[in-house]
Amino acid sequence: MHHYGSGLNAIPVLSEYRDHPDDFYLLRVGYAGTMECSLTSIRKGFCPRIPFLSDMLRSDPVSGDNGPNFFGHAWNAATYVVQHPEFGWVAFGGNLRTDGDVVRVTL
Repeated sequence: MHHYGSGLNAIPVLSEYRDHPDDFYLLRVGYAGTMECSLTSIRKGFCPRIPFLSDMLRSDPVSGDNGPNFFGHAWNAATYVVQHPEFGWVAFGGNLRTDGDVVRVTL
C-alpha cells in the first residue's frame, strides 16, 4: 500500500544516509519512499490519481496529497551507486553494468 507522505518522509532518511553511507538500510528505505507513491500515482495523461487508502478501502476524497509527496521525490532525485558486500555493485536510480573493473551506470 502506498502513502502520500512517503516522499516527504524520505527526505530526512536519505539525508541521514548521505551522512552515513555505510548504512545500506537507510538507502533502501529512503529510496523506496522517494519512488513508490509519487510516481506510481501518475496515470495516463500525467494526471495524479487520488490515492487508495488501505484503512478506508476506498480512494481518498482529498486529491491534493500528491503535491507534497512529489516534492519529496523531486528533492531526492538522484542516482546512488553502492558496492554492497553481499549484493555486489547496485544502483538505485539507474541501470548498472560491470565490465571487469569498470562500472557503468545509465541514468
